[in-house]
Amino acid sequence: MRTASGALLLPRPERLRFAAHPQEPEAPATTPAPSPGAVPAPPPPPPDPPVPVAPHAPPYAPSRLERLGLMTAGVAHDFNNVLSVIMVCAGEIAAATEDPEQRDRAREITDAAERGAELSRRLLTQDRLPEPEPEVLAVDTAIVDALPIVKRTLGEGIEISLSSRGHLPRVLLAPGELQRILVNLAANSRDAMPEGGSVTIRTGQVTIPPGDRELGVGWHLRITFTDTGPGMSPEVLGRAAQPYFTTKPNSGSGLGLATVKGLLRARGGRLQLSSPPSGGTTVILDMPAVTATGEALSLPPAGAATPA
Repeated sequence: MRTASGALLLPRPERLRFAAHPQEPEAPATTPAPSPGAVPAPPPPPPDPPVPVAPHAPPYAPSRLERLGLMTAGVAHDFNNVLSVIMVCAGEIAAATEDPEQRDRAREITDAAERGAELSRRLLTQDRLPEPEPEVLAVDTAIVDALPIVKRTLGEGIEISLSSRGHLPRVLLAPGELQRILVNLAANSRDAMPEGGSVTIRTGQVTIPPGDRELGVGWHLRITFTDTGPGMSPEVLGRAAQPYFTTKPNSGSGLGLATVKGLLRARGGRLQLSSPPSGGTTVILDMPAVTATGEALSLPPAGAATPA
């Protein structure tokens, strides 16, 4: 075929496609026929199931409670080291002086440091050691023994007086618990009276009749701790024994009255607060009275005398 100008027009060749690596078609797999009398081969085992892959675990983050426990243990450890230095220095002071009063002061320092060290050890071993067992305590002697450290806690500007109504019954408390109670109350009163004042501790025994919602029926030791501070408003009075509640955010921990309340409840006792509009605060402590063998003192028959 030619164009109008006479040029020869050739047909366009078709494009051919070639595979890069030509392969022969595979024949379908066939299973050879078994020979006569042969045992057929067992079928192939099924493929192993896929191994589940665990998702990537996030980095471990301790809870707030765990962090608090670690911080408490660290503080207790460091505080124990500080107390060790205090005890060594107090021992050196006692050995270097001939003044009886100075020796008594050094002994008080040592005793207080040893009690602090015992508290630190309890914090460090709280998951390994049981709680201390309560013992029968003669309150008359225990309060007199605790007065020196209570006076030191109150400071020089606060006077303290003790009033006891007759022979006091025994109670069940672990060693050092009564002193912890009185020292915590003294610290609260000291903070409430920065300009000075007075504290009165009164002791006696009361009977709890049937129907009390918190205490069991029977004789109870009662300790009242009264200061001449400005007192508490009704709102503060209702929350004063709650853990971490404080009216002194820059200096108070909010654990003093809460600690006392916890100690008393663990021994079957009770804490009450009173603060009249005229000022001052009274803390009332009630604890079950026991015999010399630790048995509860039951109420006597009507008309019987109060136990001595």
